[in-house]
Amino acid sequence: MQDEKKDAASFYRYFSKLPKIKTLIRLYDRGSCYCAYGNDADVVSTAQGRAGENLPTLDCDKGRTLKRITIGTGALLPLLQSIIFEMRLSVEILVQDKKLKSWVTDKRATPGNIQAFEDVLSPPSSGAVSAAISVTPDFSVSIAHVDATNRDIGTTQFADGHQLATLAALLTRLSVSEAFISSTESPEHQRLGHVLQLSDVVIRRVDPALFTTKLADSALEVVTRLTGTPHPFLTAPHMIMPLVRNMALDQWDDATAHIVPVPLEGIMALDAAVCRALDLLPSAQKGPEPGSLFALLKAHTSGPDGRYTLANWIRQPLVDSEIINKRLDVVEELASRVDLLDMICGSIKKVSALGTIANRMGRRTTTLKDTVKLYQSLQHCQAVCDVITDAGLVNLSDMFKSTLEQSLDQANNLEALIEKTVDFKALSRHEYQLNPAFDTTLSQLEKDQRRLYGKMEGVGRSVAGEIGVKSEKVKLEFKAGLGYHLRISRTDEKKLRSSDVSGVTVLEARSTGVRFETNRLRRSSQEYASVSAKYSKAQKALLAKVMGVIHEYHSTVKTLASTIGQLDVLAAFATYSIRTATTRPVLVADDRVLDLTDGRHPLLDAMPDLDYVPSTARLTGSRLAVITGCNMGGKSTFLRMSGMLTVMAQIGCPVPAAQFTLSPRSRLFVRVGASDNLVKGLSTFMAEMVDLATILEGANRDALILIDELGRGTSTSDGYGLCRSVSEHLVTADIGQTLFVTHFHDLCTLERDMPDRVVNLKAESRLTESGLVLLHRIVPGQASNSLGIHVAKLARWPDRVIAMAEETLDRTKLADSSAVEQKMAKLEDRAALEVIRSGDIDQMRKILEI
Repeated sequence: MQDEKKDAASFYRYFSKLPKIKTLIRLYDRGSCYCAYGNDADVVSTAQGRAGENLPTLDCDKGRTLKRITIGTGALLPLLQSIIFEMRLSVEILVQDKKLKSWVTDKRATPGNIQAFEDVLSPPSSGAVSAAISVTPDFSVSIAHVDATNRDIGTTQFADGHQLATLAALLTRLSVSEAFISSTESPEHQRLGHVLQLSDVVIRRVDPALFTTKLADSALEVVTRLTGTPHPFLTAPHMIMPLVRNMALDQWDDATAHIVPVPLEGIMALDAAVCRALDLLPSAQKGPEPGSLFALLKAHTSGPDGRYTLANWIRQPLVDSEIINKRLDVVEELASRVDLLDMICGSIKKVSALGTIANRMGRRTTTLKDTVKLYQSLQHCQAVCDVITDAGLVNLSDMFKSTLEQSLDQANNLEALIEKTVDFKALSRHEYQLNPAFDTTLSQLEKDQRRLYGKMEGVGRSVAGEIGVKSEKVKLEFKAGLGYHLRISRTDEKKLRSSDVSGVTVLEARSTGVRFETNRLRRSSQEYASVSAKYSKAQKALLAKVMGVIHEYHSTVKTLASTIGQLDVLAAFATYSIRTATTRPVLVADDRVLDLTDGRHPLLDAMPDLDYVPSTARLTGSRLAVITGCNMGGKSTFLRMSGMLTVMAQIGCPVPAAQFTLSPRSRLFVRVGASDNLVKGLSTFMAEMVDLATILEGANRDALILIDELGRGTSTSDGYGLCRSVSEHLVTADIGQTLFVTHFHDLCTLERDMPDRVVNLKAESRLTESGLVLLHRIVPGQASNSLGIHVAKLARWPDRVIAMAEETLDRTKLADSSAVEQKMAKLEDRAALEVIRSGDIDQMRKILEI
């Protein structure tokens, strides 16, 4: 007892001296569990869904205590997933160093660098990439990014605008989770920090000296060693140095990394705000995966490589109609042959995560278990290739047959090597080891393994006989942490308890059965573990040579993973199109084409109990669609649907509509309703202004712009003036196409003034004797009223409050009408009318003497 108090006091002194870092959670490895202390314990409690619980305390000397929470080994991985990817915090695992008599860091991970846990943690669709970014006073951007999981490195430079819209889109495209930027407090770096915050990127401010171009030569030396190839013409190589210093890239093995291009052209630009507004990808900050386009389509994929590819495709919609149509051709063929589709999906389901295995091969950390999975996956990939060959579908064969055949031909020798070197018989004993025929020592140890395994099976048969059940009902199994044990059903466990079987220890009781061991089984299991350890030691040198040869096939397996992933996604699109009423989108070269018949929002359409009303819109040639109508009438849903269907079309996926024709878009902007963002220091209105500034700066001829209710956070007159000026700019400038939802009904006059460029749409509703009926249909025309009071009636406001609102509205209308008539009577020249149409608030006030 005294020793425990002494240890607690010593730990308290150590813990109290640690630097307090809000973004870092420390977990202490206590052998059988992990512990977090102090404020870290509160964070862990929140991550586990136990926020607000009274946590136990560690009693230290002199009456001092320390909050503590214990994490079981089985709960560690879900906790890490939550802390790193949802809460965007860093994690350190500390172990006790007996020599130093202190705690030392064993593993460390951040949202952009999970190298320490890459074998057990899988990054979400949002990815895990780190970047180093610098911005000059004229907003020239230099960036280097590292995907530590894939060992990919890329650099680029480009000119951007004051709003850094190109950078914001690139952050989404690369799936950047963490950024290293200069600690310099210059205006351009303050703006950079703001963009990173809006993109949900964790910011690390580091020494400005790391960003100097003088480090270019040092960076190129590191790159040459890591990739095994000189890269003398690499753009902005000096940007790699902040990553080298902060991510320990110089500790990577030689020739394990790859230089990859940074995509700036040929892909639709989407930033984090667009992904959030349209629910394209699940938000890492929202915990469990919410409704999103990714979640909708992921349900139809068959393997991990397909899910990884799907997330990348959604982040990077294509612009080239030819490539998009090739994808759609394959989807059409697959959907026309359900039997073929089922065979392909069935085989892909049996393929392991080839991308993960390829990454381990590239890092030279492959295990024998990975090798066995690879061997089995190669056979299933061959089955996929055979199906494609036999099917004779032209587009499917053109896209996949040649690549699959070439990769599988290159892997023939790899497959033969694995067959020769791996002991496949040992798999039934849950062992992954080399073929014992290679060495006499291995051969003898393998005989001992079989003998001991037979003894353990004999224990199971003996127990079955003693409790009076069939031998197959007592199963010999292996589970990490438990070792070899016996499992029986909950029903038969009662017979075990009432039997004379001696030395029984229950290890685990679940609904699936009871796991237990006997003294005899424990002794045999321990002997077996000892022999297996000797086997592992004896095969170590030979295994290193075998793995060295296997690692040479890294690029082949990586190509195979990419090919299977793409095929899986297109098969998922085909499955979605079969199970949902969809159409093939038609992409045309003409500008500003958006022609939709009976379109449905994909996420709402997937809800079984929702009767969704389709919408039709003919916007071809129009630069602006002003959308008005009743609250709750479906305007915002139509806006989001238009954006999501455009993304679906440009990744090559059929869309839920009767017909959809569009021009490919190179940029997509979305400005939807905002709330105050206290963390980022933005009010609702300022958030709107920042978003609009980004749109006005970055929009081009091929852009699709979606704006929902601009100007609500300020006075009505200022709000209308801003809406009017923005609308006219979007119509008169050489900018793509805008869908503008608004309650400023006077904006509908733009259609009268510019009928060839502006079209009015409205959310249809009807007033009946019983009240307001929302039809949730978008039709041509303009709404005369937002019918807010009628919506309040639907929300069951008190009758007295409704009556007061109606009375106030009548008085306001009368007063406004009288004032406007008086003022308008004074307007005798057309120039004054043009000033009012212009939306210039100051000029309008002068003319109307307000």
